[in-house]
Amino acid sequence: MAAVTAIVAVGLTHFAPTGMAPAPSSPHEPALSSVASAPRAGFQSSDLVRDSAASGFYDNFKADTSLNPSLWTTSGAVATEYGPNVSTPAAGLVQPVLTFSEANGMEFSNVTGYFQVAFVQSVQSYSPPFYVSAGVNASADFGNAASLGILSADGSEGIGILGNIDPNNTGYYGINYAFPLLNHNVHSAIVKSPALNTWYGYNISVTSGGSATLAVSSGSTTLGTSPSISVGVGPFYILVFEFEGIPNAPGSDFVNWSYVAEGTLASPAASPGSSSTNFSTWWWVLVVVILVVVFLVLVRIRRKRTGRGAILHRPVPAQPETPPPPAQ
Repeated sequence: MAAVTAIVAVGLTHFAPTGMAPAPSSPHEPALSSVASAPRAGFQSSDLVRDSAASGFYDNFKADTSLNPSLWTTSGAVATEYGPNVSTPAAGLVQPVLTFSEANGMEFSNVTGYFQVAFVQSVQSYSPPFYVSAGVNASADFGNAASLGILSADGSEGIGILGNIDPNNTGYYGINYAFPLLNHNVHSAIVKSPALNTWYGYNISVTSGGSATLAVSSGSTTLGTSPSISVGVGPFYILVFEFEGIPNAPGSDFVNWSYVAEGTLASPAASPGSSSTNFSTWWWVLVVVILVVVFLVLVRIRRKRTGRGAILHRPVPAQPETPPPPAQ
């Protein structure tokens, strides 16, 4: 029975339905593993972290000294051609001014007046199911200065989180979702009363069927989510941007971004960190292990019983007949 006990122990240790990676530090920050290899000028090799499936990235702006050119561009074709249409009428493009520090990450500025927009665009596009998450903190926001979006190559599909964080912006105030991203006709609040100089987590999740959900968090608390919206299947470019339409008073926007990450959703309908798929898989593995253990136990019992029966029914050897005594 020692072998059977060992099998049970192994099964429970390796196949129990915990089935999930260690919990991330915040509900919208991915669990991370191996570090990308080659360092590039202006940032450290430890800044770029990929998930265990090698499909995604985590760019830590707090460790960068410049924009990573393998991930980002300030002159992307999609942002340049279609980006001005995040505003109606179309905004004028300006180049972002980016500075990096260990304390604040990437400071994004240079939008200073009416109908201006500036972008940092991902070099690559990404196909669902995926999520994009980011950490953002606005110190001065006269428009939609703290904004994150996704946009298809032809500009026809997209959605975004628009951070208009200064309460002095009155009717425009709030962290809102905009759909579609260009010439949007839906503009609704996710967080109605955000605050300047506060770190927020943004998350955009898109399922394989093209349904998007947007969420905003602070620390470990989810502050609000959007409804599920059919956004299309892309592929999508990631846009970090700020723009002003007609603010109550134009001014210089300053926004800090601590990181941006992209990764594959755990399941088509789940947010990052979901364990439903893993639980189902490990549950079935556990069932198989239990069945194998039960089978081995039954075989062992049967062999013992068969051996005992053979001993009990072993034939007794015949005794030699005693010859009759001789006649007297």
